Formats: sequence, C-alpha cells, structure tokens
Amino acid sequence: MPHVSGRTGLTSGIAILLAMLCHSALSAAAADVPADVARYLAGLPVAAAGPLRDLTAGGVWQDHSRRLGEAWSGFDRRLLSKLRTFAMNQLVDRRHTALYFFSGPDFAYAQALFPEASTYVLAGLEPADTFPAADPAKLGELTLSRVRTSFETFFDFGVFVTVNMRGSRFAGVPELLAVQLALTGNAIDDVAFVAVEAGGHETSYSPAAGTAHGIRITFHDSAGVSKRLYYFSVDLSDATIAPSGFLEFCRGLGPADVLLKNASFLLHENSFSTVRKFLLEDAASIVQDDSGIPIRYFDGAAWSLRLFGAYRPPPESFSRYGQPELIDFEKRHPPEALDFPAGYYWWIRGSHLEIAVNKSRSAPPVR
Repeated sequence: MPHVSGRTGLTSGIAILLAMLCHSALSAAAADVPADVARYLAGLPVAAAGPLRDLTAGGVWQDHSRRLGEAWSGFDRRLLSKLRTFAMNQLVDRRHTALYFFSGPDFAYAQALFPEASTYVLAGLEPADTFPAADPAKLGELTLSRVRTSFETFFDFGVFVTVNMRGSRFAGVPELLAVQLALTGNAIDDVAFVAVEAGGHETSYSPAAGTAHGIRITFHDSAGVSKRLYYFSVDLSDATIAPSGFLEFCRGLGPADVLLKNASFLLHENSFSTVRKFLLEDAASIVQDDSGIPIRYFDGAAWSLRLFGAYRPPPESFSRYGQPELIDFEKRHPPEALDFPAGYYWWIRGSHLEIAVNKSRSAPPVR
C-alpha cells in the first residue's frame, strides 16, 4: 500500500481497505457460483444471498427438487449403496487415481467404487465445453426438465445413452457432472476447461490445444478433502489416441484403479488395442463387466482374477462378443454372489462383474 499521511491519507487508506475487502468478497462469491449452480440443478438449497435464491421459491423448481430427489434416493437405495458396500468388502487396495473410460458423464459409479480417489478421469465422446452461468434467465423450467430427462436412462439402467446426449432435450455433460457432485455430498470449488497436448501435458483449452479436451472440476467432499474430476472428450480408438497425449496424461497420474462398464465391447476390437494395452500394462486394478477387456488378455502370471454374479453371453446386438474362455474360467472358478445389477443385463440374474488385480503394481494403496 502506498504511504499516505493526515486526514486525506486516512480516508484514502480506508477506501483502499474497503476496496480490497469488497474485491475479496466478490471473489469468494464468484468462486461459489459453480457450487450454487450445481445445487440448484440438483434440487438442493442454494446460498441465501446468491442470484438463484429467488428461483428456488417457485413451484417449478420445488417440483423439480421433489422429483429428482425421489428418483435419486431410489437409485441410491437400489444400486449406489450396494456398490459402496461391494467396494468396501472387495476393493481393499484402492489408489489415489480412478480411470473410467467410455464413461460418459457417469461420476456416481466411479465415486461409489473408489471413494478414496483424489483424482477421477472420465472419458467419452460427448463434448464438455461450457458450464452454465448462475443466470436466472437461463436456468428456468426447460433446463431443469433437460436434467431430469437426461437422468431417466441412468436411473433405470445405470447408463447415459450416447445418442441421447447429443439431442436438444438433454442436458450437457458439465451439468450432469455438477448434479452428481452435489447429490453425492460434494461441493464445487472451481471449473476450468482444459486440454492435453502431445506428451501428456495439461493445458488450457483452445481449439488448437489438443484432440483430448474437456473440463476439470476441483471440488471438496463432505470431510473437506480437496479432489479433482476430469472429463475428456476423446476418441479412444487407435487412429487418434496415440498422438493425443491422453494416455501419457493418465500414466502421469500414477497407478490407477480402472472401471469399465457398458463399454459397447470396444475393447474386444483390434481398433482399440492401444487403450487395451495401456490398461493391461499400467492399471493397478480393473473392475469391469464383460464389455471391458476380454478375459483371454489377462495373463494369469500377471493378473489375479475374481468373478462375481453369473456370466451370460451378450445380448443379440453384441452377440459376436461372446467369450467361451470366460464360460470355461467360470466353471473352474465359481463366481461369488452379486446382489445388484451390472452390465447390459439390467437385472441381478445375468449380471456379471470381474475384479482383476495387477500383481506387479507395488504402489501403496490409499489408507
């Protein structure tokens, strides 16, 4: 602060101090805006002095809050609570990084299975290049309706349908991530749009920054622990993944726990061999249904494998991806019980999960 003297100096000093305090308060309010948007979209109470407070007094938002809250409570009771119990009992050596490829905007599964992770990386084809502003004029009934519509297949079948995410009736990836963060007891601290350069270096997003780009959400959980959620819009096929730097970025985060589900059996294809090779070499553990990496790629000398539920050959649209090797392995290693639906068979009978643990990964688990 510059030197001042006398009455004029005192007045100027007070003015400067007040300006600094005002700037600090405005900065704090601005930082809280994404958290308030998330709570508003999730049907949860918003800041009393925030710009969205008046909107929550109306019948449209209150109806949204009731409907979304009831649907989420049922989903948590039927599935997420069981996922958390499964993780607690079966995933005892979890790492600080969780990777979830072919995920779409599905944060809830990843957090339920890997709650101790400090960094989550999701990847899909859907874009994530905007985050809604706390503008009452733009967050009305249509936006709330899009949020509920987007969650319908997720609540019913545990998956966001890719083709739906491109329609005008559906909310965008950032909105859906924000809602899940709020509903799982997290609070957003910061939102940034990022990209990955060749070599795996994170950079600010620009159209020329890289082929893997998306959003980074910094948040804290109910215990106040700071965490990061990345969602990248990236084509994981061999033709584009190698030059993107995305896998180098993931490798730089250290040994990770991996989730693969409802992955359209893409990792069965030769055109996704680069991602498959990366996961088999770098993952500490993989939790997957049968649409993930085929069992024939898991070398028994390098991986331990446990089965849960009952494997059934894929439904008709994916019938060419049946795994006779998995049927044979199941006969020799009877699977353990599974009390929640998983994979493309959205009922318990026929649901199937695998836990593969990389024997060579010596990085210490989260404690």
